[in-house]
Amino acid sequence: MDDYTVISSLYYCDSFLISLTKLPNAQHGLSRLRSLHCEACLPSEFFFGLAEICHNIKEIELECGCIESNGLNALVKTQKKGLISFSLSSHVSMPLLVNVLSNKVNTLKHLKFSGHYRMPLTIFAKSPLESLTVKSYERVRKEYFEPLTLNLVQKLWKLELNLVGLPIESLVIIVRNSGTTLREIYLQWSYVSDKHNSPALFTSIAENCTQLNSLSIPVNSKTILKLDEITCSNPHLKNLTLHGDTMPGYKIDISEGIVKLANSGFIPKKLEYLHFSHDNTLKDVDALDIFFSNAKTILTKPLKFKANEDLVEGKFIQNYNNIIAKHFIKQQF
Repeated sequence: MDDYTVISSLYYCDSFLISLTKLPNAQHGLSRLRSLHCEACLPSEFFFGLAEICHNIKEIELECGCIESNGLNALVKTQKKGLISFSLSSHVSMPLLVNVLSNKVNTLKHLKFSGHYRMPLTIFAKSPLESLTVKSYERVRKEYFEPLTLNLVQKLWKLELNLVGLPIESLVIIVRNSGTTLREIYLQWSYVSDKHNSPALFTSIAENCTQLNSLSIPVNSKTILKLDEITCSNPHLKNLTLHGDTMPGYKIDISEGIVKLANSGFIPKKLEYLHFSHDNTLKDVDALDIFFSNAKTILTKPLKFKANEDLVEGKFIQNYNNIIAKHFIKQQF
């Protein structure tokens, strides 16, 4: 590291960098570090070294949560100002990090958790969050998200959740609170029976969101029929992904909902990407023909289309391929 080297972003994935802070001119080179991304379980020594030099880190992304590190806690504690972005993928509880982090979240805008461990959202209840991502391997209950529902000022522009279970009451409130600020919603859940999956979330999105650019959402036989309500209130929607909201081994027929959307007059004119993902099926292949025909008269750009390989049954494959060829739709994007 020479006299002129200044590192603003550090991506760690090699044990060689453990001694980085001991290199010549490290004090100068690392003093302006703003972003730290680690992809390994690191010894505390590495973080203690950074804590002595780096005092204005704004973004921390950790995919190394196999142990709780005193060095990491020290690094977070020594930051003079609050963080803007924090991401953690961990398999173990980190109560000490929670305590330290709670004093650095008044400026936090971007929060992401994945893995088996999820930090309590209580400490982020007053953070000015703009994006929230939670990908969990464990069942998530409504109590987990409740701290965020109490903040009426918090306005998300991005909500991304991949959950086991569906805490629908809390999600409905979060969507309502964010309202027209929301631009991107990416939702996926598993092991949810139909009786626990009411269309209330679709209704909340339709009634409160008007500026969505991207929507990825599970659909079932009930909620697919409410899709046109969402597109009606979100005419600027560019990316739409539908995947089956069902138990493993089952598929959701989306034919009726696609025809309803096509005939409603509410196909978003700026729609560019349409993706029928996993666990969907089309028992009425002509539903696609109706949709594409109506879309051509509305869309401002050619539509790009992608679908899972088993969207239609084998006996309908030829008809399906003919429809795709007829409308000159690209199947991959």
